[in-house]
Amino acid sequence: MLDDPANSRFSSDYLIPHIDQQYDEMDVDLERLGMQYIEHIAIVNIAANVNDLTYLLADGQALSTMKLPKQIRWKQQGQPDNSYIKSAMVDEVDEVDPTAIGITEWTFQQGSIQVTPSAIPLTAKIYFDAVSTDIYDPAQNVIRGTAHILAYRVAAYVASLNNGMGTLQKKLDAKSARSWTAFCSLVVMNGQSKQRSPRPIHRRTYPYGQPTPLAPNS
Repeated sequence: MLDDPANSRFSSDYLIPHIDQQYDEMDVDLERLGMQYIEHIAIVNIAANVNDLTYLLADGQALSTMKLPKQIRWKQQGQPDNSYIKSAMVDEVDEVDPTAIGITEWTFQQGSIQVTPSAIPLTAKIYFDAVSTDIYDPAQNVIRGTAHILAYRVAAYVASLNNGMGTLQKKLDAKSARSWTAFCSLVVMNGQSKQRSPRPIHRRTYPYGQPTPLAPNS
């Protein structure tokens, strides 16, 4: 959307921070639409003496889509799955003996996952919430995604940082607005199509007991 035919002007290193910023803003917009978090589980091998798992949040890593971590379980590498042990979530990770084995404690502070280091390599199972950026359209049996909306937003923002790049920014802004409006409308229509039970009819109450029945033929 932005680059010259040789794809030489905008590098990934330049674009990634802008993509992250626009994703965070779109994430808030999605939450306002009522998009729910979905739970993911990442299973990763962790080397010995590692006390910081923040590298797993990087683009392309196991936790790159994470919004909030929920739980960490661990086991020694090679052990069966029924060997996982739950790690305790704390406000601040304590110091441990250098020969200690396992992730006894973990914390999530300011976007960083800190764990107690283990003297041996481990396999960790990390449960985390990620915002759902897809909706299912039952009428057309397809998944509607938001990647194109994010792409338009990022491209329009980068164009604005480069003096608007002529008329390109206006075109990108218009496409971004159209795509977002269409997505919002689809979310609303999907919500309206769900079956709802009508509220019960409230019977009238009488403050002084039951009314006097009317006489026949009155």
